[in-house]
Amino acid sequence: MQGAEVVFPDYPGNNLFNTLGNLIECDAIALLFVDFDARRSVLLQGRARIGGALPDWPGAPRSVAVCVELVSERDEPGLPRLVWKEPPCAS
Repeated sequence: MQGAEVVFPDYPGNNLFNTLGNLIECDAIALLFVDFDARRSVLLQGRARIGGALPDWPGAPRSVAVCVELVSERDEPGLPRLVWKEPPCAS
């Protein structure tokens, strides 16, 4: 996957642009994906580029493209399994 490109939308949130501001200042980025059931993780590291709107994501005024430089996969045996429980006030 090294050399691949991962693209994702940036939807408006609180309009503070904290993450995008950080990427403008320094384009280094890391994305962590966790599979709680399999107790594994994948870490993608690379360089980010902020782009405009893309037709695949209506309503997202911007996109972020990541050129992947490093992929690290790990078993995480100590990772707890996620369990969904209804909150006590749910009826």
